[in-house]
Amino acid sequence: MQLTLKEIYKAIGKEEPKDDLVVKGISTDSRIPQRDSLFFAIKGERFDGHNFLWEAYKNGCISAVVQYIPPSPPPIHLIEVADTLWALGKIAAYYREKFNPICIGVTGSTGKTTTKEMLAHILRAKHNVLKSERNYNNEIGIPLTLFQLREHHSAVVLEMAMRGKGQIAWLAEISKPQIGIITNIGPAHLEFFQSISEIAEAKAELLRALPPDGYAILNMDNEFYPLLRSQAKCNILTFGLSPKADVTCEVLKREELYSLELRTPKGKGIVKAAIEAEHDIYNLLAAVCASICAGLSFEEISQQLPTIPRPPMRLELIQLPNHILLINDTYNSNPLSLKSALEYLKDKEGRRIAVLGDMLELGPESDRIHYEAGKWVKDARVDILITIGEKARHLKDGAIASGFSPDKAFSFSSRDEAFPYLRELLQEGDMVLVKASRKLELDKLVEELKRCYTF
Repeated sequence: MQLTLKEIYKAIGKEEPKDDLVVKGISTDSRIPQRDSLFFAIKGERFDGHNFLWEAYKNGCISAVVQYIPPSPPPIHLIEVADTLWALGKIAAYYREKFNPICIGVTGSTGKTTTKEMLAHILRAKHNVLKSERNYNNEIGIPLTLFQLREHHSAVVLEMAMRGKGQIAWLAEISKPQIGIITNIGPAHLEFFQSISEIAEAKAELLRALPPDGYAILNMDNEFYPLLRSQAKCNILTFGLSPKADVTCEVLKREELYSLELRTPKGKGIVKAAIEAEHDIYNLLAAVCASICAGLSFEEISQQLPTIPRPPMRLELIQLPNHILLINDTYNSNPLSLKSALEYLKDKEGRRIAVLGDMLELGPESDRIHYEAGKWVKDARVDILITIGEKARHLKDGAIASGFSPDKAFSFSSRDEAFPYLRELLQEGDMVLVKASRKLELDKLVEELKRCYTF
């Protein structure tokens, strides 16, 4: 990438500078060497980027965006603004306007990352695709993704997360999507909202940002579909298992590849799809919808479905010795995704062990939501339940109240406490689901088990 200081000042509404440097990279991490870069000194909860200006300078930055000029700054051009995060977004929006790709925003309570990955894979049948990587789904990650845009990119797929009202609107203002997907609405992020209806309203910020000739991709089976539809002032394409949906399917066979009878406005037919669980069908249908809006034919879409990759830590299957199967679903957890994961475990043959940690960001109703989620453990025919964290203890209580055997339910405060018990517990043929919110880092528990059981 390349931007002049004059362009940067224009993007943030400041008078043109006397200098006219050319920056060739954007940095928010002073530790990473990047020659001729523009460093953003972002103030976070734990770190203040202004304390690392000298380190950024030594690693190649020639200019920096700051909220204040600290004592003894390095000899680089400093651009002072009221909010460095705001400036990052405005400059990214300016840079994005240099290109004309099809831009697709993906949000929802669950399935965002899986849908993004599926969609990017399908689009590669026709487009050169840029997609947000890792957890680049917020007011830092999306600008950093957009700065990777080049002339050869014809499509951009961006995952959009939120922790409050106005955040999706800001991400959409930066990225200017023409197509917006809302996978579903459910009880996630209740810590920041009063109700699920408020979550739906916040997610709908993506729809309100779409141009009149754009496309809103909506889940017809979700209870908030009527509300979301009312917020879209553009074309609407629906997906779901309802036969009334524009893109729908029927499951014919569940094998290594799912066999689906897929019906779309561009055609219908029997297709093979590389998905792990039935709830992924919704993510697949959403991705197919957006692919149609991006100009792909039914044949182009169909040829990509058998080779869809699975994102790590999302129903990731790990085979251990003695036919022990680990189901690593540790990327995140909320009620919708937990229920889906337990339904997936239910279909597995063998002794079913569920290792479930806290679901975070559920607000004042968290204890009740965990307790009510406990009944799904019994419904999923789980043989042994292990909970990790204080909130997840309520999940165990709910399971026992629903008829789950107290002798088969165990609670631990941390993964370090749980690991020795789980290691001794496992036996040949076990199926082990590990799932929790990301902050509990149960992926480290999975890695410890892999080390113990790898010859």
